[in-house]
Amino acid sequence: MEYFPFGHQIDLQNVSDPSGSITICEPPLIGLFEVRRVYFLHNLSNEARRGGHAHRQLHQLIIAASGSFTLDLTRFGVNKSILLNDPSKACYVPPWTWRDISEFSGNSVCLVLASETYFESDYIRNFDQFTSESELSVNAGENISTSASHSAN
Repeated sequence: MEYFPFGHQIDLQNVSDPSGSITICEPPLIGLFEVRRVYFLHNLSNEARRGGHAHRQLHQLIIAASGSFTLDLTRFGVNKSILLNDPSKACYVPPWTWRDISEFSGNSVCLVLASETYFESDYIRNFDQFTSESELSVNAGENISTSASHSAN
């Protein structure tokens, strides 16, 4: 099941007052998956490249908790490049989506909410294998929508 088109940006609840802001992300309350794993990338140089893989089953929300970075997504031949720089927006990444993360600003923090715990067997770490497997999945009639006609907010 897909919740949104790949790369769709979701507005999170944000509450601000003179002392600062709090951003709230409750995926099940906005019709998304149950979160089973949370991790974050930090202490990254501007030249760092992270990601470089896809998942067969895992859904993710990716948030720039601090700073900014570029999220490059590929899904069934469709490419999207998304600048994440607002902690009150989350980017949805469904299964069968290759992701590369780069161009980290100073002190950036990439927060990831995942639908499953870590399973190495869910990872595809070779782009050619990813392309081949994702084409086979579509040809086998799996219920996978490219959502290519939608664009990210």
